[in-house]
Amino acid sequence: LSILSVLIKDYIIKKHNIRFSKGDSLGEDAVFNMNYLYHLGGNIAYVDKILYSYCDVNPTSLCKANYDAYAKSYENIFNAYKELFTKLGADSPENIIDLHSYHYNEILRSAILYATDKAMTKKERFKAFKTFIYLPAFDQCRKKASAEKVGDRKVFMMSKIRPFLLLYILIKEIL
Repeated sequence: LSILSVLIKDYIIKKHNIRFSKGDSLGEDAVFNMNYLYHLGGNIAYVDKILYSYCDVNPTSLCKANYDAYAKSYENIFNAYKELFTKLGADSPENIIDLHSYHYNEILRSAILYATDKAMTKKERFKAFKTFIYLPAFDQCRKKASAEKVGDRKVFMMSKIRPFLLLYILIKEIL
């Protein structure tokens, strides 16, 4: 049995009819987990250790093949986290800053990965990059994230004025 199968109680899933979204092909597990966590009734333990890691080497992976769907998954995951924080009363200003800072980093990281993917044309890379940085979730995150909690503070400060972010990435990464 895996750790998750030991930790996840099927009666909670059945009782609250928690299901994976049929319309999403990316990020559906994160949204499922947010719904599950909400129904635990406060019986949650936080472990401050990285216990697993994603290995991003599959060139045919869905996130590589369809950046529109991948970007949409970030939107869904971000909204699921915000909803969970609100439902649990964990939406303190500090937690909200952390949430926005984390998602800012994740969305920008993906945008830059696409922008530097040499398997795509420059036009495709630029279009993919724009898809991520024009997400409503990214817009919210760049406004509410903390400069102290983001990966590249220089890019973060430029992202406050989105056209400069585009220009910076275009010059540094895409071209």
